Formats: sequence, structure tokens, C-alpha cells
Amino acid sequence: MLKRLRFQLTLLYLFLGIILFAIAGAGAYSVLYYYFQHTTDLALQYIAGREFIRYGIVLPIELENARILWGSMGKSDLSHPADGEELDKERQGDEERILAPHNDVDDQFDANLAAIFFYAIIDGQIVTNPNSGTYPIPIDNEAINAALLQGSDWRTVHTKDNTRVRLLTYNISAPNSSIVIQLGRQLNDHDRILSQFLLSMTLLGGVTILILGLASWLLAGRSLNPAQRAWENQQTFVANASHELRTPLTIMRAASEIALRSHSPIEQNNLMHDVIREVDHMSKLVDDLLLLSRLDAAHLKLERVPIVLCDLLEDVHRQVGRIAQQKMISLILGEVAGTALGDADRLRQVLLILLDNAIQHTPKEGTIQLQTEQKGHIIQIGVHDNGLGISPEHLPHVFERFYQVSGADREESKGYGLGLSIANSLVMAMGGNIHIESKVGVGTHVYITLVSVPSMSSPHDN
Repeated sequence: MLKRLRFQLTLLYLFLGIILFAIAGAGAYSVLYYYFQHTTDLALQYIAGREFIRYGIVLPIELENARILWGSMGKSDLSHPADGEELDKERQGDEERILAPHNDVDDQFDANLAAIFFYAIIDGQIVTNPNSGTYPIPIDNEAINAALLQGSDWRTVHTKDNTRVRLLTYNISAPNSSIVIQLGRQLNDHDRILSQFLLSMTLLGGVTILILGLASWLLAGRSLNPAQRAWENQQTFVANASHELRTPLTIMRAASEIALRSHSPIEQNNLMHDVIREVDHMSKLVDDLLLLSRLDAAHLKLERVPIVLCDLLEDVHRQVGRIAQQKMISLILGEVAGTALGDADRLRQVLLILLDNAIQHTPKEGTIQLQTEQKGHIIQIGVHDNGLGISPEHLPHVFERFYQVSGADREESKGYGLGLSIANSLVMAMGGNIHIESKVGVGTHVYITLVSVPSMSSPHDN
């Protein structure tokens, strides 16, 4: 299930990455395309304005603006005739003189201007072709007709070899003749650059998709790692719980079958005691599982009140001391003082779990000590024993559910490996932490750290 989800997440990340890359690429392509078209249009208007000024024709506002903008870009600027008398003579010339060929060697066109061709058309016939040799393209009659009607015309046309050409056509008709100037620029160099850019973006996109696919797979795996671990833990939890429940159920069924076949009241009574004992173990296991479930779901309500540790630890010492004494183990209540913030009933439960573990793994004549230590704003409760100890490879796992430290020198117990997990979860729910230090053959030290509050007087102090 999670593998399929990882694949779906990878596709989602990859799709989003491709969309972002496509948007960025399309944006860059559009900017480049717009830049080429804007520069070409500006150059065409500049040359048109040059021809208007050359022959003393008043510049339309758009050509005047193009002249100013071209100059602001650091390009060659147009200069109006300085001599008014010469300008008057230009304006008084006939149309052939207005449209006479020119060869201004002083103009230094840049690459954009040099690529522009220019026609002067009278009554549909080219009378001026300052271009070298043959015409770059035939005159465009549709553009001419549109310019005659509207005054000017912009359009992009295609040649026979599918080369794009940008055309600007102006109507400067004389009273008795239809006079049009048509300027154009072949866009094959622009298209070549755009094609190279598109090819580069495609190759880069392919490499990016491969890298993005790998990164998406790793990112999806990393995102699902906690869910994967939780799923595996749940599977392990269910398997272990089923195993632990199966054992007492098997014992109960076997005892019941024997009791049904037995005619001895004493044997039946013993078997019923076995059944009751196993029921008690199952009940405790179910209670522990429900407690862990409530802790996991944060549904367990804990009080956060000051706990006078002296009173609590004395009570726990009296309760557990009798059990330790029966096993010939000394339970010592060391120096105890201070007040901690937490839930008294749950803290008692944690201490009983820790002391029960200590008693199970401490040999006869051993010692267990219970004490507290104030450390600034925190208080530490310690449970120390000189029992078997825990080997280093087991220490990182002792708080895992159903984890039990096994060994030839350890007595079999009725535990399920849930005690320390419950203790750890309860302490954390109270805002504290718990950790264990242990050496094999030396003993184990368990420390519970809780928030300390100002001391409260115990009833025993009165």
C-alpha cells in the first residue's frame, strides 16, 4: 500500500515540477520572443521615421515616440534638417524627387537596422528599391491596401520558404497618386535563436525531469518513512498482542477441557484457579493495551498538579517493601524531598512498574534504592538496583513495546514487555522524560525527570 502511495506521490511531485519548469520555460521564451518583436518593430518605425524626415514629411506621433525611445536605448538618433530653407525645398519637390533613391553612407546601422529592407511604391509599382540586388520578398498587396485604408499596417507574413517577415507599411499618398512605403525585416535569425533556445530548454527539461524524478522518489520515500515505521510498528504490535493473548487462551482452554473430563473436585478446583490466573493476566494485558492506545491517541486525561514526593514515595515504599522482603531483597528509601508537577496516580503507576522490574531482575540479598534529587527547576526520581543489569545492545530498545531482555540467567516472568513502554509514555505525557543507565553484573539506574514546583509542606511535618 505504501509503495503504491510513494509512486503516486512521486508522480505528483514530478507533475508539479514539470508544470513549474514549463511555466518558467514558457515565460522565458515569451520574454525573448517579445523582446525580438519589440526591437524589430522599433527599428522599423525608426527607419520609417528616418525616411519621413529625409523628405520633410511631418512625423506621426508613433514614429516620433519610436525616435525618442530608440535614442534612449543608446541607438543612432534621427536628426531633423537644421537648415529651414533646405527643408522648404524638400517639401516643394515632386513625388519622384521625394522618393528618389538615396545612399546615405554616413548612417551607421546596427544589426537590426542593417537587416531592414525598404520599398517605395507608387500606384502599386516599386519605384525605389534601395536594397542590394533582388527584392528580399515581393511587395505585399494586402498590407498596401490596408495601409491605404487605415494609414498604416503591421503584419507578419511568410515567404515561400516559410521564412517569417515583419512588415510595416505607411500611406504617404500625394494628391494625385497612391504612394506607400513598405519596410520589412526577415526574422530567420530571430527564429533560429528561438529554435536553439527551445531546443536547449527541451534538453535541459529532459535532464531536469530525470533529476526531478529521482528527487521526487527520494522525497516521497522520506515523507512516507514515518508512516512506514508507524505501519510496521502497528503490524508488529498486532502480531505481538495476538501472540500474547493466544498463550493464556490456550492454557485456559486446555484447563477447561481437563476439568470437564476430571471427576476429582480437588483437581477441578486447581484447574479453575489456573483459568482465573490466566484471565487475570489477559485482563492486565488488555488494560495495558487500552492504556497505550489512549496514550497514542492523546485521549488519556492527566492532572498537572503539585505532588509532594515524600508522601508518594513513602506510600510506594510501604506497598512494595513487603513484596521485596518476601524475595529477600532490601528496598531502601533514600533521601526524598521536593514537589513535582504531574499526576500522582500515574506517577505511582510508573514507580510500581520500575520497582516491579527491579525486583524481578535483582537476585536475593540484593538492594533497591528509591530517592529524589533537586536540580534547579527540575526534580529527578531515581530507582537504583544492583541486579543483573542490561547489556548495551538491549538498552536502545527497552522502551519498545513487547520488547523483553532475554538471557539464560534471567528468570521467566509473566511480563509482556509493555511496562517500560507504558512508563515512558506516562512520564512524557506529564511533561517529563525517563532514561536508563545500566551495566551487566553491576545494576541498573532509572531516572525520572519532572518539572519541580516550590516545596509544599507534608502533613507529616505538622
